[in-house]
Amino acid sequence: MTPEPPITVFVAIGNDTGLSQVQWIQYHDAIVEELIRGGGRILADWYSQPVAHWTGCNFWVEIHAGVAGRLQETLPEVAHAYGQPRIAWSEVLTTTYLH
Repeated sequence: MTPEPPITVFVAIGNDTGLSQVQWIQYHDAIVEELIRGGGRILADWYSQPVAHWTGCNFWVEIHAGVAGRLQETLPEVAHAYGQPRIAWSEVLTTTYLH
């Protein structure tokens, strides 16, 4: 049996409720920990600019399809633990690496 290829997911978090800088870092780190614990491989992350109106972070993550459902349950739990109402999850249908 051939294992399923990994899927690419973009996960976006924001600071919708005005977390302090310390709380924001703790929230960010908790999301990273959950992504890794859930079997994700973070390929890249990027952050809103310091002068941006909104504070946010996006993660480009490679996961196995079999863990997607579990992460879709646990990531919002982490967000809610930090008072955040939502988290964005976008699955990429096709990733093409250009050479």
